[in-house]
Amino acid sequence: MPALTYYKMLRLNSILIIILSVSFCYLKGFCETTFTEDSFRAIYIKDPNKALSLIDKEERKPSGKIDPLRFDLMRAWCYNVKNDYLSMETCVRRGLANDSIRLVPIRNIPYSRLLVEALVRTNRYEEAINQCDSVIRMARITGNRNVEAQILCDMANIYKQMSYNSMGEKCFNQAIKLMADSKDVRDMAILSTAYGDYISFLIDQNRIDEALSVGYKKQAVIDKMSTIPGPPPGYIDRDYGYLFTKMAFLLHSAGRKSESEQYYVKFLSTDFSKTIEGKKYAVPFLISANRFRDAKIMNEECIATFTNDTVSNEYLNLLQYQADIERGLNEYQAANITMKRCYILRDSIYARESKSEAQKFAIQFQLKEKEFELKMANANATKRNILLIGVSIIATLLIVLLWVTRRNLSISQERNKALVYKLDQLISKHEEQRKAYGDRISDACEPPTEFPSIEKTYRAENNLTSPPTLNYIQSDDNGPGYVNFMRMETLIVDKKLFLEPKFGRDELCRIANVSKNDISPMLRKYAGVDNVTDYINRLKVEYSIKLLSEKPNLSIDAIAAESNFTSRSTFYRVFQKICGMTPAQYKKTKNLSHLRFSGNT
Repeated sequence: MPALTYYKMLRLNSILIIILSVSFCYLKGFCETTFTEDSFRAIYIKDPNKALSLIDKEERKPSGKIDPLRFDLMRAWCYNVKNDYLSMETCVRRGLANDSIRLVPIRNIPYSRLLVEALVRTNRYEEAINQCDSVIRMARITGNRNVEAQILCDMANIYKQMSYNSMGEKCFNQAIKLMADSKDVRDMAILSTAYGDYISFLIDQNRIDEALSVGYKKQAVIDKMSTIPGPPPGYIDRDYGYLFTKMAFLLHSAGRKSESEQYYVKFLSTDFSKTIEGKKYAVPFLISANRFRDAKIMNEECIATFTNDTVSNEYLNLLQYQADIERGLNEYQAANITMKRCYILRDSIYARESKSEAQKFAIQFQLKEKEFELKMANANATKRNILLIGVSIIATLLIVLLWVTRRNLSISQERNKALVYKLDQLISKHEEQRKAYGDRISDACEPPTEFPSIEKTYRAENNLTSPPTLNYIQSDDNGPGYVNFMRMETLIVDKKLFLEPKFGRDELCRIANVSKNDISPMLRKYAGVDNVTDYINRLKVEYSIKLLSEKPNLSIDAIAAESNFTSRSTFYRVFQKICGMTPAQYKKTKNLSHLRFSGNT
C-alpha cells in the first residue's frame, strides 16, 4: 500500500511539473509578445535605457508586434531623451537610407523631424532649415497640419539661434494659428509646445509681460489636456514642470516674488523636477532668485550628462550658468576658468559651423556635379533613344520595303508565268494554223482566184496596247482571203524570209500578190497589226521565243542577232511591246518553270 501511494505521488508530481512548465512557457511567451509601441511610449521618457534594451530584444524576434521600419525611429527617441544627439542622428539617417521610409511621406516625416532636432542640437542650422522645408512640403502633401505646426516651431527656434528674430516670431504665430481652437488632444499638445517655445523666445528678448501672457495661455491648454484621455503617461507632468519653471522665472523677473515661489513649489511637486531636463530648466530661476548653491548642484548634474558631444550651444549655456553661479558664490577664480572654457567652446562651435559650412558647399558642389552628370546621362540616353527610334523606323521601313518588293516580285513572277503560258499557247496555235494551211507552200505565191475586199474596218480593241498581240484575227467563214494570208505567212515562216535584212513591204506584196495599198488592210484584218514593220517584228519575236525555248544556253544578245534585230535595245523594246515582258524575264520564267517541272517529275 505505501509503495502504491509513492508511485501515485510520483505520477502526480510529474503531471504537476509538466503543467507548471507549460504555464511558465506560455506566460513567458505572453510577456514577450506584449511589448508594443504603446508600451514603449509609456517607458522611454522615464527609462530610455530599458526602452533601448526592449527594442533590441524585439528586433531579434522572427515576428513581433512592432513594424521593423520603426525600430530606428524608436531608438532615436530614446537617444533624444538621453541627449545623445550623434547616436540619434545615426539612427535617423540609417532609417532614411531605406527607400521604404524615404520615399513614403507618412513614414519619412517622423524621421525627418528627428533629423531636424539632431541638426539643431549640433548647431547645423542651415542644413536643419533645408530639412524643415522638405518636411513642410511632405506635411502639406499629406494634409498633416499638426506636423506642419511642429516644424514651424522648429524653424522658429532655428531662426532664433541664428538671430533672425522677426522670421522666428512669424513662424511661431503661424504654428499657433494652425493649432488654435482645436479640440484634438494631439493638436493641443503641439499648441502647448509652441507656447512653451514662444515663451523662451520672448524671454531672450526680455519681453517679460508678453511671455507671462503666453505662459497663462499655455497653462490653460495643459489644464484642458489633463481632463482629456489620450496624453501618454508622464506627458502632463513634464509639461507642467516645464511651465512652472518658466513662470517662476518670469514672475521673479517681474518682481512678483511670492507668486514666483508658489510656482517653484509646484515645480518641485512634479516628477519632471527630478529629471536632468527638469533640473536644466530650473537653473535660470534659481540663479535669478540668488539660490546659487541649489543652482550649482542641479547645473553640475546637467553638465555631467554631456559625455558624447560637448561642442554645442546647449552645453555652452550650462557653462555660462556655471560661471554665473560661481560669481554669485564669490568663486571668482573658478568663474574665470569657466568663462575661459566658454570662450574655447565658442571657438570650437564656430570652427564646427565653419567646417559644416565648407562641407555644405562641398556637398552642393558634388550635387551640382552629380546633377550635371545626370543631365549628360539623360541627354545621352535621349540621343540613344532617338537613335534607336530612328534605327527602328528605318528597319521597319526596310522590312516593309522588302516585303512590298517581295510581294511585287511574286506578283510579277505570277504575271510573267501567265504571260509565258499564254505566249506559248498562242505560238502553238499559230504553228497549227500554219500547218493546216501549208500543204502546198509553193502555191502561196500564186494569186488567189478572188481576193476579198476589206469590208470590216480596224477596231480599237485589236491594237497593240494590250499585250501579248500574237493572236490572229480570223474571219468567220475562213474565206479565200484568209487562206491566202495563211499560205503567205507559212511560206515566210518556213523559209525564214522575215530574217532577211532586205525583207519588207515589196517582198511581202509580191508573195501575197496584193498591191501596196491593200497590204496594210489585209494585215490589219488577219494579223491584227497596223503596218508591215509591226508584222515582221512580230514574226521575229515569235522566232526569238522559239529560240529561247529551244536554246536556253544562248545569250540574249545572240538571240537578238539570230532573230535579225539590229540591236539589243531594239530587241528589248519590240519584245516588251508585243509580249508585255522583256526577253530576260521570259527566259528566267521559262527556266524556272522548266526546273519546277523537272523537280516535280
